[in-house]
Amino acid sequence: MTTVLILGILATSASANFSRFKTKARRSELTLSFGAVKRQQEAYHAAYNRYAADFDELGFAIRGGSRLSAASITGGRYAYTMDQPWGEDSYYCVATGNIDDDEFPDVAVLEVGRQ
Repeated sequence: MTTVLILGILATSASANFSRFKTKARRSELTLSFGAVKRQQEAYHAAYNRYAADFDELGFAIRGGSRLSAASITGGRYAYTMDQPWGEDSYYCVATGNIDDDEFPDVAVLEVGRQ
C-alpha cells in the first residue's frame, strides 16, 4: 500500500512538471516572434523615422504561418495582430493563443511608444 502511495505522489509530481515544461516550450514561438517584430520595427524606424503600421509594411512573416490580413497573422500556437492607435511613433502587437490547455485564452502584448 505504501509503495502505491509513493508511486502516486511521484506520478502527480511528474505530471505537473511535464505540464510546466510543455507550456514553456509552447511559449517559445511567442518569444521568438515578439523579438523579431521588435527588431524589425526598430530597423524600420531607423530607416523611415516611424514605425510600420502592419505586418505587410514591416515585411514580417511567421514560418508555417498564415496571413489573414495586412495586420493579422497566425502562427503555430498564436494569432498575432498589429495596430498603431497612437500614431506613427508607436505600435502594439497582440498575440492570442491557448498554450496551457485550459478554457481561457493566453494573451501577450508588445507595446512600444504609447504616450
